[in-house]
Amino acid sequence: RDSKHLFLDLTKLSAPLDKFVAASQKKGIWTDNAVKETGSWIHKRGLQARCITRDLSWGTPVPEPGYQNKVFYVWFDAPIGYISITANYTAEWEQWWKQKDKDTNVKLVQFMGKDNIPFHTVIFPCTLIAANDDAKPANNFTLLDSISVCDYLQYEGGLKFSKSRGTGVFGDKAKETGIPASVWRFYLLSVRPESSDTAFDWNSLCERVNGELINKFGNLVNRCVSFLGKMGGVVPKVHMEKRDHQFFDKVNKFVEDYVAAMDAAQLREGLKKVIEISQEGNGLLQREAPWKLVKEKGGKQRADSVLGICINVVWLLAVLAEPYIPSISSKICEQLRIPKSTLFIPGKEEKERFRSALGPPAATWEEAKEKGGLFVGHKIGRNQPLFRPIDKDQLPEFRKRYGGAGSDTGTTKLFPFNVLVGEITEAKAHEKADHLAVVKVELGPGRGQKQIVSGIRKEYPDPNTLIGKRVLVVENVAPSNFKGVRTTGLLLCAEDANKTKRLIEIKADVGIKLAPKEAKIVQKRFKSKEFCNYPMEVTADGTITYKGDVLVPKKKGAEALVSLDQIYRNASIAI
Repeated sequence: RDSKHLFLDLTKLSAPLDKFVAASQKKGIWTDNAVKETGSWIHKRGLQARCITRDLSWGTPVPEPGYQNKVFYVWFDAPIGYISITANYTAEWEQWWKQKDKDTNVKLVQFMGKDNIPFHTVIFPCTLIAANDDAKPANNFTLLDSISVCDYLQYEGGLKFSKSRGTGVFGDKAKETGIPASVWRFYLLSVRPESSDTAFDWNSLCERVNGELINKFGNLVNRCVSFLGKMGGVVPKVHMEKRDHQFFDKVNKFVEDYVAAMDAAQLREGLKKVIEISQEGNGLLQREAPWKLVKEKGGKQRADSVLGICINVVWLLAVLAEPYIPSISSKICEQLRIPKSTLFIPGKEEKERFRSALGPPAATWEEAKEKGGLFVGHKIGRNQPLFRPIDKDQLPEFRKRYGGAGSDTGTTKLFPFNVLVGEITEAKAHEKADHLAVVKVELGPGRGQKQIVSGIRKEYPDPNTLIGKRVLVVENVAPSNFKGVRTTGLLLCAEDANKTKRLIEIKADVGIKLAPKEAKIVQKRFKSKEFCNYPMEVTADGTITYKGDVLVPKKKGAEALVSLDQIYRNASIAI
């Protein structure tokens, strides 16, 4: 049926929008996906008039005669809600949303999923630009400065999260697991899909929480607070030695990298630096062993120094963890007996880069307030464990509960790759990249050949030596171009500790599939850069495994273990 609607005429806003986008991308930080999608809307498709009303009963009513029975389209209306929410919070909302002061330090930074890019980089800016008055620039609206856009977080095995199918853990169900919110925050930020799709995985959750959050971060806090408590609980004076200066140099470099990552909205990298600082602190404790030093003649002074250094690192962890796990930062402050308001990153900006300046505990409280850290003579509190380990035995139940109602995803193991045996029939050097080889691989009847570009020239400088080799190919990879040459698959290699790669050669018929014995192969295509989200390895006995399950030929009468030669063993699988 015919229906009359209101449109936002974007065609009239193409030039000012293009100017704004160019300036914002130069001044602020835009993730690649936001740059590409916005550029596609403006230059590739060209801006078109956009309907901003709908014939629906639910929504914001249109306050215009003749449109009383219509509502605004949600993604025209919702961003305007950012302004109205501010206005509901404070009568001074224009301090944030109007450019009255030329020296204003207000920046609009937005975080979102990639589905919502054009509404925030095209539609909303156009709405604000159209409402501006060039004659009164002081009343113009604040426009986007930076935007951080995530790709998709998939459920393990490459499945989509789906409430209707019960696939995945959603906010209202996370509490049922008994896993604290701080642990969820840590894990989800550690796999935040910043540059490509990533996957939620129960094994990964368990390993990262137990191995990093608890054994590195939590362990350092617990050991330092506990042992210092046994020594009287008073922050001791540090007698700095050359190795201590070197230790702080390393920690401060991590802090500078942390700040740079956070400024660039690279949250995963920032969190990684927090764990690396924890690891450095644990390493110092383990090397110096203050519990042994106190028993040695003349060792008390050095033991005090080590504890003084480490307790200041614990203070630093409370600072750096605040954006990620604020409740844990608060608990550390409680154990250190300091107000959270005293936390800040020690250092200063120098030539557009932050310089960290953490050192030993200050001599006085006044000095600590200025330089950061604790001070000599401060009395800390008692330690309390910050986390409890995730029990591996719970994982099968979690998989069953959240794998998808009415489907086999809760009990059946999923394998994300379509791996086949193929034979290289042609090979040549890439014309534009010395490290790349271009090969054609026969995959058997009905499958034909695939052209694959692989970074194996360093190990195989003469491409002719590749012809005739039977190799493992991942077929369900999205096509892409490497230096102008199309590739439609991946060659699997074994990579040792020295990052040396070797093609996995296998004695099996061309076209045979390999997968864990009882696993369901997920046929969904993935991007080649996402391969590292699903690690495989070659074990000591020469079998290829995925999450501990051995890959076997998926063919009747051919279910013997695939055992690789000694040269491949104890290696990770790479591409």
